[in-house]
Amino acid sequence: QNSARPLPGRSGRSIYTGLDVLAESDFALLREKRFALLTNSTGLNRALEPGIDLFLANGIRPEILFEPEHGIFAAEDAAGSEGVRTDSRTGLRIFSLYSSQKKPPSSLLLGLDYLVVDIQNLPVRCYTYITTLSYLLEAAAEAGTPVLILDRPNPFGFIRARGPYPREELRSFVGYAPVPFLYSMTVGEYGHFVAHE
Repeated sequence: QNSARPLPGRSGRSIYTGLDVLAESDFALLREKRFALLTNSTGLNRALEPGIDLFLANGIRPEILFEPEHGIFAAEDAAGSEGVRTDSRTGLRIFSLYSSQKKPPSSLLLGLDYLVVDIQNLPVRCYTYITTLSYLLEAAAEAGTPVLILDRPNPFGFIRARGPYPREELRSFVGYAPVPFLYSMTVGEYGHFVAHE
């Protein structure tokens, strides 16, 4: 693995994700800060190194990891464990947001400097990551915790928004967001939209 080679972009220029930008600044925003992290196996830098490993290698330790559907390491297809558990590899506490409790209790966010989000998504409303993000944004607002989204481009580039909006009486975990079926926003753009709309 050559960490100096960036992922190729259609334009031929290097693509820097929010994680790459944070690393370029020597993680200055998170040094000496207490934060929770929503991520999974898509939270990679441009050299395909996991963000969790980068944080730990640089002496930055999340207070807790929030895991979406399929788990932190994308190996789980069933609902996650209830409550907080400890990851045997990193020693980090993990709370599944794909269990009976899909919104974290405010006690897990109180006193934190940030809720950090680093997850790749496709802009399709029925994917559960966007609902998990919606619930997290609501919980962060209730706890007064600022949210830092380490944005990344959509893998297929820009997709024109189209499709129906969800009817209020049919909202669910796979149809929660008030956006068209294909909504064309990155995770960061979606978070900004939800926070302001």
